[in-house]
Amino acid sequence: MVQNEQVLIDRISSGDSIAFQEFVESYKKKIYYIAYDITGDHNDAEDVSHEVFIKVFRSLKTFRRNAKISSWLYQISVNASIDLLRKKSSRPEKSMDDLERADIQESLPGSGTRAQNPEKSAEDFLIQKHISLALQKVSPKERSVFVMRHNSSSHPVKHVVSYVGV
Repeated sequence: MVQNEQVLIDRISSGDSIAFQEFVESYKKKIYYIAYDITGDHNDAEDVSHEVFIKVFRSLKTFRRNAKISSWLYQISVNASIDLLRKKSSRPEKSMDDLERADIQESLPGSGTRAQNPEKSAEDFLIQKHISLALQKVSPKERSVFVMRHNSSSHPVKHVVSYVGV
């Protein structure tokens, strides 16, 4: 484990709230993107992110110091995301029409989320739509494997998020 991480974990374990704030700031985007990739929902990703940091705060003392903190956080994030999807599976899911409308709304000019190049925007939209439809057909566990694969590759999670857009 990196020396700075070890010092930060020691500070958090001793009750240093500023150290925990630093920890959250260091990892909050990565945790959010992992949760978003799996859940496909901004609000769910935020909920999972908060839950992950609460779990970390409560169980940091049990963290094995010889492991990477990022791996531990990643596993907690994936598990929390899958748990949330399982809880939500008993509720009615969004229809494909709702998903397509959301995709179209996000891709409209002026939405601020697409590139200025219309050809690139159209291509991104088609890729996003295909991946989104495919991910809706697989189990949460399979979806997490997809996210893990793209998270561990040279592609940052943001690329997966921008293409998945579920």
